[in-house]
Amino acid sequence: ALSLNSRFPNNPLFHRYLGRCYVSNNNWEMVQSVFGEIAARAQKKQRGYSSSAWRESEYYLGICNMNNKLYDAALRHFYRCDELSRDLDKDEVSGFMVMANLKAGMANDALSRRELAEKQYRKVLDMKEYLDSHKQAEEFLKSPYKLF
Repeated sequence: ALSLNSRFPNNPLFHRYLGRCYVSNNNWEMVQSVFGEIAARAQKKQRGYSSSAWRESEYYLGICNMNNKLYDAALRHFYRCDELSRDLDKDEVSGFMVMANLKAGMANDALSRRELAEKQYRKVLDMKEYLDSHKQAEEFLKSPYKLF
């Protein structure tokens, strides 16, 4: 991924692939860097950096902020991911939309905003199941998300 991104620095596919590799390796500092750059390029409408790339970057930037306990910042990214998903997900709700709403609930719980958290969890239950999203939402409705 590094080699491809180095050889083709303006290729959004290789750029996103590099970011995903960092996610899989839990290298959150590099995830922040790579997906921050992808988001900036998408906002500038750089060729190939679509709303889909922007949505993905917003999701992973939110995860980075959650990992750093920056919950208000995480919420901004998750809400932007949700907003972009509403435009992109015409036929079917994406995993990004489902998980962004679940994570937004968790971030609200972390900020002791229980009513907002519950609202997010209920939204997840109204969406298509993605991985174990419904199970997690039901568990967090019973007992708030807690920090470890």
